[in-house]
Amino acid sequence: MSTTSDSAPRGARRARADAPTLRLRREAAQLREQLGKLAALVDHYYAAYRDLQSLLARRDRELADLRRRLDTAPIALSRSRPNS
Repeated sequence: MSTTSDSAPRGARRARADAPTLRLRREAAQLREQLGKLAALVDHYYAAYRDLQSLLARRDRELADLRRRLDTAPIALSRSRPNS
């Protein structure tokens, strides 16, 4: 006979005690899965950022090259005279 006041068998008491542990283990596994997905998402956005950064740098270089090629000498504008 058991000396404790709990009338449930020892296995049932252990199962009740293990329930929070099992719940925490399941929650930890879900969190690890979410962490993996989050890391993949961060990696995706970082790669997109790098692609856009290189695209903008290339466009800046192209614009600078076009500006250098243009003849940017000032042009004198003549004032139009009224026909009188």
